[in-house]
Amino acid sequence: MRGFKSENIMEDKVPGHGRPTVKLRRYRWLFIAAALWNWLVALISLVADEEIRSLLRMPPGADSLNLHLSISCICLLGIGYYWVAKDVSRNHAIVRLGIIGKVAVFSILLGHAIRGDIPYTLAAPGVIDLVFAVLFLEFLMRMHSAEGAATNDTDLGS
Repeated sequence: MRGFKSENIMEDKVPGHGRPTVKLRRYRWLFIAAALWNWLVALISLVADEEIRSLLRMPPGADSLNLHLSISCICLLGIGYYWVAKDVSRNHAIVRLGIIGKVAVFSILLGHAIRGDIPYTLAAPGVIDLVFAVLFLEFLMRMHSAEGAATNDTDLGS
C-alpha cells in the first residue's frame, strides 16, 4: 500500500541513527529484567533459605543438594535470558524453554500453596514468573509475525 510502512521489529537500528528501535530496546530490557530476577531469586535462596523457612514457619529443607541444584538451574536460565537480551533475534529456543519453566514454577508453587505445603506468601513471587512467561510469549509471537512480514515484503518487491 502506498504510504503504508509496515513495522518491522526485526530492524535492529533506527534508520540513520544507529540506535536500537524502541521495541527492541523494550525486549532487551525484558530479558535483562528476567535474568536479574532469576539471579536475585537464586541469591536469596542461597543466602537466606533457612531464614525464610523459619520466618514462614516451614520445616527445614531436606538437604542442601536439591537446593543447590535448583539454584544452579535458576542461574543458568538467567544466563540464557542475558544471551537473548544481547541479541533478541537469536536464541529463541531459550525463550521457549523459559516460558515452559516459568509456567511450571508458577503452577508448582500455586499447587503446593493450595495443598497447604507452603504459605501463599511464598507462592506469590511465582506470579512474577507467570508475567514473564506471558511477556516471553508475546515476544515470540511478535518476532514470528515480524519475520513473516519481512518475508512477505520481500516477496512483494517492497
